[in-house]
Amino acid sequence: MRKYSDIEFMLGAMELEEGAGVKVKRYIGQTYSYFDPFLLLDEFKSDDYESYSKGFPPHPHAGFEVMTYMLSGKLRHSDSKGTVEVMEEGDIQFMNTGRGIIHSEMPLFSKQKLLWGFQMWINVLSSLKMSEPFYKKYRHKVVVDGDVLVNIVAGEYKNEKNLNFSRNLTTYILAKLCKNQKVSFVVPEHHTSFIVVSDGLIKLNSESITHSNIAFLSRGIVDILAIDESIIIFASAKSVGEKIIKYGPFVVNTKDQLLEVINEYRNNFHDI
Repeated sequence: MRKYSDIEFMLGAMELEEGAGVKVKRYIGQTYSYFDPFLLLDEFKSDDYESYSKGFPPHPHAGFEVMTYMLSGKLRHSDSKGTVEVMEEGDIQFMNTGRGIIHSEMPLFSKQKLLWGFQMWINVLSSLKMSEPFYKKYRHKVVVDGDVLVNIVAGEYKNEKNLNFSRNLTTYILAKLCKNQKVSFVVPEHHTSFIVVSDGLIKLNSESITHSNIAFLSRGIVDILAIDESIIIFASAKSVGEKIIKYGPFVVNTKDQLLEVINEYRNNFHDI
């Protein structure tokens, strides 16, 4: 017998500004700051170059993983490890922030003008908090499943796999559905899993979810029907199960560790 997943709770995205005034939709990380191991999920989307041209100037991170997934436009990534990369449609930035790194993500003008992507922060075990920072860039894997377009950012979908540098994230999929199309996912046990509706209107099992909402799910099968043309994200990650201290862009486990990270930032982080 198929065991269907239930919606444990649902939340609407908050609109705010990040970086140098770039408008984002924040699905995770507003007043509810931690859905183990997810720390943050932002969507940035605008076709007004002037509104996002100042981008995300240099800023620090420590103690977690960052994944930025580009759907349109271009961003130039630079960091204090000496990495300079241009991200564009289909590219994924994975960054282990470890004991500390400074990076920037600056938009580059393109004729298309639309800048669109998602940034996710994922917590890691305490044993990895002070690890060596590193950056990797790779691409999504596109799978056509009948009439549904599936972009695998990390993990697996119907025996198709993509690279995955994360320690805890097991699945990160973006699906584009036309009206009346269907897609299904499996929510594993002991994972935190969610569906984001970026655009459109879907029916998840028997409940309708409109755009700019996130639904956290229990273990089981998730059947999704697009009521309108829709874009959704399904993500799932293993819980870390450790207490954290979140201080701005730093996520650690103890006060001593926080002091160590702040001291590292003040004395040893290199400028970009």
